[in-house]
Amino acid sequence: MFEEDNGIRRYDPEDKWWETDEYITKPGVKVDKFAPDGFNSSTGQPFYIYAPGALHKTVEHVERMLMEDGTPFYDRGGTLVRPVVDEVRAIKGHTVKSARLTPVLPPFLAKQMSASISFQSLKKKKDDLVKIPIDPPGPVIASILADAGEWPFHKISGVITAPTLRRDGTILWKGGYDSETKLLLVSPPDMPPFPRNPTRDDALAALQRLDDLLDGFPFVDQPSRSVALSGLLTPVARAAISVAPLHVISAPSPGSGKSFLVDLCSAIISGNPAPVMTAGKSEEETEKRLGAVFMSGSPILAIDNVNGQLYGDALCQCVERPVVKFRVLGESRMTDIENKTTMFATGNNISLVDDMARRSILCNLDPNTERPELREFDDNPLDRILDNRGQYIADALTVVRAYKIAGQPNKLKPLASFEDWSDLIRSAIVWLGYADPLDTMDKVREQDGRLANMQAFFAAMWEGTHGQKKTAAELVEMSLAKPDLQIAAKALCNPRGDVSGHILGNRLRTITGRIVDGLKLRSERDNPRKINVYFLEKTDCHES
Repeated sequence: MFEEDNGIRRYDPEDKWWETDEYITKPGVKVDKFAPDGFNSSTGQPFYIYAPGALHKTVEHVERMLMEDGTPFYDRGGTLVRPVVDEVRAIKGHTVKSARLTPVLPPFLAKQMSASISFQSLKKKKDDLVKIPIDPPGPVIASILADAGEWPFHKISGVITAPTLRRDGTILWKGGYDSETKLLLVSPPDMPPFPRNPTRDDALAALQRLDDLLDGFPFVDQPSRSVALSGLLTPVARAAISVAPLHVISAPSPGSGKSFLVDLCSAIISGNPAPVMTAGKSEEETEKRLGAVFMSGSPILAIDNVNGQLYGDALCQCVERPVVKFRVLGESRMTDIENKTTMFATGNNISLVDDMARRSILCNLDPNTERPELREFDDNPLDRILDNRGQYIADALTVVRAYKIAGQPNKLKPLASFEDWSDLIRSAIVWLGYADPLDTMDKVREQDGRLANMQAFFAAMWEGTHGQKKTAAELVEMSLAKPDLQIAAKALCNPRGDVSGHILGNRLRTITGRIVDGLKLRSERDNPRKINVYFLEKTDCHES
C-alpha cells in the first residue's frame, strides 16, 4: 500500500480505489479523478480519504496503517488489547514499573487513529471537490474492533517486566515483542553480568543466593522448601514451560508468612507483590475472576486466603492447560487465551479436592507459636530483592540454563501433564542437591477430604459386599444395618438429608473406574432389571 520516499510513507499512486464510479459523495455526484498527496504536510501524518460504501477496504487500509505506524495493539484471544505500564511506589521508596494488558475500547481506538492518520472526506463546493478534516468514522472503529481473525497485529501471550527463558534455552532480554514466545517485555531492570554458559558450580552459587531469601520461613520439611524454590524459579522460566503445577502455601494459622512468600516470588518476576484474587462463592464466579486476570496477561496470580477446600473445573483448566477457554465478559462468545501464568494459592490448612490434588505441590509452613504474626525476619528478603532485582532474575536464569546446558542429567520421572516443569525446574532443583518438591504430593492427597470419603466408602462397601454386585438402592438398604457404610455413603454424597438410591447411583457413576487403596469401583448393566450394578475388585495398583 505504501512506498518509501526519503523515509516518508506515501500512498502507492496505483492504489486509488476511491476513484471508482462506486464512490458517491452525494446523490448523483461521482468522483472521477482525484489524486491525493497521501501526506499531510501541516500535521506530519498520512491522510486517508474516507469513502462510504467501501468499509471493508477502509478497515483493511487503516489496520495496516496503524500496524506500520507501530501502534501497540495486540490480539489476545480474539480481543484487541494494548499494554499499560504504570509506575508504582513499592515499599521503602522503591519505584517499579507494573505492566498489564487491557482491552482497546472505542474511544481509545478513535484517539489512536486520529493520532496516526489524518482522516478527511470530500465535499462538493461549486464545481470542485474539497477535502474536509473529520474524526475517525464510527463504522470503521466498530469494524476494526470486531475484526478478530483478520487483524495484522501480533498475537500476544502475556506482558512481562523481567527477562525470561525461551524453550530453546536462549534468553529473552531485549525489550519489545518477541515473536517466538509471543511475550511483550517492557521496562526490564538492569541486569548484572552472568555466565553465558553456566556450569553446575555457577548454578549452585545462584541457587544458594535464592535459597538465602527463604531463611526466615518456618518450613516443616525440606520438600516444602524445594516447593518455595520452585516458586522463585518457575515464573522466570515460564516461557520455556507449557504449564506449571499450582504452588500451594499452607499453614495452620494466619500470619505464618504464606502471602509474604508468594510476594517474594512475584517481586523477582514483576517487582511488585503478587496480584491476588479470592475464590468465588460459586465456580462460575471464580471462572469470571480468573478470566479477567488471564486476559491481563499477568505472569503470576495468587488465590489468597483459601478457606477449606479448593477445587473447580475452571481452576483445574487454568493450571493444566497451555490454552485456556473463557467466556468474554459482557459477551456471549468464548475465547482461547494462551496461558503463561504461574499460579499460587495460600490458606490455612488447605484441602485440595479431587483433580486439584494431582495438579498441585504443597509448601507447608508451621511457625509453632501462638502469635506467628509477631515474628520478624532478621533481614527483610523483599527489600533485598527490590534493591537488586536484576541479580535474582539472573540467578534464576543461571540455575535452569546450567541444567539445560549440562544435558539435563539424571532427569526425574516426569509428572503427568507437567513434563516441561518436571524436566526443567524440578529436576534442576534435585540435581543441585535439594529435596524433590513432588515429595509433598502424598500430603496433598492426605488433605483431600473427598479422597478420604472415597477411601472410607470403598472400605465399608468391600467389607459388606466382598466384590458382590449391588445396585445403588441395594447398597443404601444394606447401609441401614451397617452404620459404617451408612456414614461413608452420606459423606461420599454430601446430601442435605438421607441418602437415596438415586443420589448414591449418581455419585457412583462419577467415580466408576477409580482405584483407591487397591480397590477399583466397576459397574455393569443388569439387562433383565435394566439397571446398573456396582462392585469392587482388588488390583495391584494404588492411585497416586
